[in-house]
Amino acid sequence: MLLIVLVAGTVAYIVVEKWNLLDAIYQTIITLSTVGFEEVHSLSPGGRIVTMFLIVGGIGIAAYAATLLGRLVIEGEIREFFGRRKMEKSLKELRDHCIICGYGRMGMVVSDRLRAEKKPLVILDRDPERVLAAREERFLAIEGEPPRRRSWARPA
Repeated sequence: MLLIVLVAGTVAYIVVEKWNLLDAIYQTIITLSTVGFEEVHSLSPGGRIVTMFLIVGGIGIAAYAATLLGRLVIEGEIREFFGRRKMEKSLKELRDHCIICGYGRMGMVVSDRLRAEKKPLVILDRDPERVLAAREERFLAIEGEPPRRRSWARPA
């Protein structure tokens, strides 16, 4: 969005003020950055309107970007995004692995035993805290529901 405003401001100065490309880009950048430098050339009323729109647009974009960045940092979405991608890649590369359904007491014992035997494994648990605990132990862990067992007994 910032690039669009930069290009639009530059074009607007070229069209309205009849400035060359360098002067138009420079004026747009100093306006958007709000550094407070003096105008490159005296502004016509049309140029002042362009400048006002650039200031409002620049502040709006900066506020929007700051909000997005704050949200990403606070919620940890960047870490989660890259962690998820890394996990998905690791899952795609798995072959001949074991799936442990549940990371309770027995799931922990079994996963530790398989790790000691260097067997590839994935842990599946519906409890987000258990999934986090498994990941803290450096296991591949997925939050989800294990498949339902089929009952082989015939109805009475």
